[in-house]
Amino acid sequence: LFENGLSQNGPAVGNVVSQWYQQGNRGLVMGTFYWQNRSDNPNYTGNYGWGDLENIDVFNAVTGACEYNSDTMNAASVVAHPVTAGISTFFANSYRGGVTANPGTTVLATWTTPNQAGQPDPLVGIRETFGSRMVGISAFPDNGSHGTYGSDYGGNFYELFENAILWSANPCVDADGDG
Repeated sequence: LFENGLSQNGPAVGNVVSQWYQQGNRGLVMGTFYWQNRSDNPNYTGNYGWGDLENIDVFNAVTGACEYNSDTMNAASVVAHPVTAGISTFFANSYRGGVTANPGTTVLATWTTPNQAGQPDPLVGIRETFGSRMVGISAFPDNGSHGTYGSDYGGNFYELFENAILWSANPCVDADGDG
């Protein structure tokens, strides 16, 4: 779940996604600009928010929700986990970071530069609640449409998103059991 802009439908989408996630055995991966539209983002007035999903998501937006400067993953911050397996480098020249981990979130990696509050800026956070798995990656999943791999973003960019999708989906199975 991510967006590029602000959506009036955010609360309705967030309510449905929250209900779906809380049913258990679900996987959810979030990316920038999801946090831009959170109701606690100080950089945008009149944000629509994400309804009930804001009560259970991994990151909040109190430190701005997105930074438009370059940064790299702090390799020393990486916690061994299936989501970070094989991830040694990661960078983005924009559309990244600017978040704070919510209580109950396990941060698996941070950006090198602190967030706007001077705290570690989470790159990857996970949560396992309601029998479901959630991953937040504070980078724009659609960087390929806005830049060039290797110069504007890169490292293990695609591998990180792949790991997140695979981990969040496992052991999730088809809800009706037919697949």
